[in-house]
Amino acid sequence: MNKRVLGFTLLLLGAGVAGYTYQKRRQKRKQDKRWRWVRELLEEEKIQSKRGLEEKQDEGNRIAGGHSSQTQIQSI
Repeated sequence: MNKRVLGFTLLLLGAGVAGYTYQKRRQKRKQDKRWRWVRELLEEEKIQSKRGLEEKQDEGNRIAGGHSSQTQIQSI
């Protein structure tokens, strides 16, 4: 009888733990869905800011290149 009670208790405990973890995972999934659009916007903004920085660097390199070629011409 004691083994049956112990087995049943462990079964209930296992089911309770499984239910609890399932509930937590489900809750996290809902939260992830809720904030997905915010993450997507942040990623998009990060990509755009990287492009902007690269364009500024390219522009700066062109300007610097132009000045150096002018000084070479003047020195000749």
